[in-house]
Amino acid sequence: MALEERKTFGNDPLKKHIKCIIYTGFVERHKPVSTLIFAEPERGKTVEVMKFNALGVVVFNDLTAYGLQEELVNMGQIEREVFHHIIIPDLERIGAQSRNSKQELLATLQVAMQEGIYHATTRYTHVNFQKPKVIGAIMCTTPREMRDKRSIFRRESFLSRVIPFSYNYSKQKRADIFQFIVHEEKVQKEKFDISIAAKEEVLMPITFKEKLIPYSRLLASSIADFTTVTYQKNHKLVHYRPDLIGARTLEQLICYVKAIALANDRPIVMREDFEEFEELFRYFNFDMEDM
Repeated sequence: MALEERKTFGNDPLKKHIKCIIYTGFVERHKPVSTLIFAEPERGKTVEVMKFNALGVVVFNDLTAYGLQEELVNMGQIEREVFHHIIIPDLERIGAQSRNSKQELLATLQVAMQEGIYHATTRYTHVNFQKPKVIGAIMCTTPREMRDKRSIFRRESFLSRVIPFSYNYSKQKRADIFQFIVHEEKVQKEKFDISIAAKEEVLMPITFKEKLIPYSRLLASSIADFTTVTYQKNHKLVHYRPDLIGARTLEQLICYVKAIALANDRPIVMREDFEEFEELFRYFNFDMEDM
């Protein structure tokens, strides 16, 4: 008798979040939203992010500013037009690069995520784009990397451009994982294909946009708290806390909720889509809450 195939032990909130982030690349009139997913090792973040396959998404196991430009140059025109997200499964690999390389990559990412890239250059080729190429990023890392105050990725100029997604496993889920490994004999690998071919218009009633304002302020405040720097000046401790008002965050959240509606095959945001956002929002922090 053939062994029964089962899916791997899933992480549903994380899967939903990754799916929504990818769908932001298909929302008309909006920039693709970026996210930084962080959790301790053995929490499945890299496994889950690698399950997704979508038009316009490219995986970089190791990334440099030059490597991103080279990818853009080597793409065909149609590929370049639909390109909207990069996936970096392990941001800590980039942490091993020289400081100059990291600084150059950070500057390139920040421009790509906000204003967009106007041209790409390699040793032999130069390509100008008809309009700036705005690219979202899906990045995975660990709390250790984010807690390191020397990390260039801890800056408010970078974190204000991404949605943080942090989580941990409850004691019960950890026990369930061990039981799953002990009793599972054959695992069916999951893959998620997102087959939208072009951007789509999604409408959002003004009432939902207004409801997002306190969420955007809360998220901006969380980023400001996390990136607050303490230093000594004239023998006194000085605390520098960025003054983030949440405008950029509000733009990201509007697109994110529209992406939820699009993923649910709706051309307009409904109450159910907003409730799904509210469920996911509790992971938009730096606290690694238990699931």
